[in-house]
Amino acid sequence: MTPIIIDALQRLAEAITDLFQNEHLRYAAPGERAVMAELYVRVRERFPEYQVNDEYDRRERAVKDLIYPDAAGDMDEADIVPDLIVHRVGTQDHNLLVVEAKRHTNRDFAKD
Repeated sequence: MTPIIIDALQRLAEAITDLFQNEHLRYAAPGERAVMAELYVRVRERFPEYQVNDEYDRRERAVKDLIYPDAAGDMDEADIVPDLIVHRVGTQDHNLLVVEAKRHTNRDFAKD
C-alpha cells in the first residue's frame, strides 16, 4: 500500500474509533443513516484537503451505475450511491475513500 492509502485508512480508523466513543449512539442504536451522519462529521474534519460527501451519486456529471451479473447470471444494472466518499470533485484520479456501511442487523444483500 502507498503512504497516501495508509494515511487515509489511519484517518478513517481514527474517525471510526471516535464514533464508537459516542455513548448516545451506543445507547440508542440508531439506524445506518444516523450512524453515517455522525461518521461524516468525523471524517470531514480529518480530511480538510478533500471534499467529503454522503450519498454522492455522480461520476463527474453522470449518475454512477454498475452493470453486473445477478444470482441467475442475468445482467442487472444498479445506481451506485456510496454512504460516504472522500474525493476531489471533477476528476476520477482523486477518489481517495469510498465507504458503504451496513448495520449488523441488515441482512438485505440482494444489491450489495
